[in-house]
Amino acid sequence: MTFLWEQGSPVIKLDMIATLALAILLLLLGRVMVNRISILGRFCIPAPVAGGLLFSILMLIFHQTNILVIKMDTLLQTPFMLAFFSTIGMIASLKLVKKGGKLLLFYWLLCGFLSLMQNVIGVSLAQLLDIDPLLGVLMGAVSMEGGHGAAGAFGPECRSDGCIWGYSGSYGGCHLWSCFRWFNRWADCQVSFK
Repeated sequence: MTFLWEQGSPVIKLDMIATLALAILLLLLGRVMVNRISILGRFCIPAPVAGGLLFSILMLIFHQTNILVIKMDTLLQTPFMLAFFSTIGMIASLKLVKKGGKLLLFYWLLCGFLSLMQNVIGVSLAQLLDIDPLLGVLMGAVSMEGGHGAAGAFGPECRSDGCIWGYSGSYGGCHLWSCFRWFNRWADCQVSFK
């Protein structure tokens, strides 16, 4: 961790270890916030989102007022995000999968078909609008099924493959989709609390 001045503002540069420590502190802070602020729990806001949002707001205020700039080492961010979102389904036990039986197999096949169709529609619309087909994939199953994390992890990869709107396009698709499904998630959360 180093302290310096850049363009009249104090700057803290965090190395990998300090960045990881900050992330852990924000996770714990988020957990405390969700436990103590009832509206966060009522709307099923995860602890990492609560802590990260508070940190984002603070960083915005610090940056806009030139109070402080924090630069973090994000070298491991993309590999860790890709590993996490690629392996998240492995938490299901075989016993639970067997219990699901034919209905679970049908659901899995239906999800695979819907994922394929999201990408087919995304790529088709991208070609129709004369934009990069990778953007169609990012705004398809990557953002709709993978969510914000997958969009953030795969966006830079597509950008390095030549899709200039990779990062912002993947988040754009994700946020658009979130607007459509927000009410459904809120309603599901309300049912689980009753």
